[in-house]
Amino acid sequence: GDAEVVRRRLEAGEDPCVKDHRGRPPYDVAVDKPTRDAFRRFMAAEPDKWDYTCSNIPSALTSELEEAQEAKRAEKEAKRKEKEKERKKAVKEKKKKAAEEAKAAAEADIEAAAAAAAAQAAKLRLGGGAGSKRGGGGSGSTGSKQQVRAEAEAAKRREAMAAAAEARMKALQSAQQQQQLW
Repeated sequence: GDAEVVRRRLEAGEDPCVKDHRGRPPYDVAVDKPTRDAFRRFMAAEPDKWDYTCSNIPSALTSELEEAQEAKRAEKEAKRKEKEKERKKAVKEKKKKAAEEAKAAAEADIEAAAAAAAAQAAKLRLGGGAGSKRGGGGSGSTGSKQQVRAEAEAAKRREAMAAAAEARMKALQSAQQQQQLW
């Protein structure tokens, strides 16, 4: 199926109409397009040398026809590249949008966690503050009771602040994991 060998043999005078033992002409036996094109080019170069109807060569392949085919192929390739470029752009925009949505969701989670922690801290403050105001009267050890209550209230505040910080950290970690997925 070598196109150059076919070209040389045709130029040397071999008949493209000769059939093989199964009754097939050489053009029909040609394995690849370059080999078939060698037959068609020869037909264009020597149109009167043989009766090409029995050779099954469909048409002559002139240089103008080849240029037109090449232009068509180049146009098709350019369209394919443009489509691929648009597809990549769409994928990139989709990833960007998903990342923005994940970031917004993470920020919403952080805000929700901070609000929940603030509500929990406010609840603890209200509970601790009311208890200290109620039990103020009585014996001379009021100062030490108030000090114990103040320390307990401070401990509750620290716990609430720690819970809020943990909630924020958890939300940040989930946001980072979301971004790593993209």
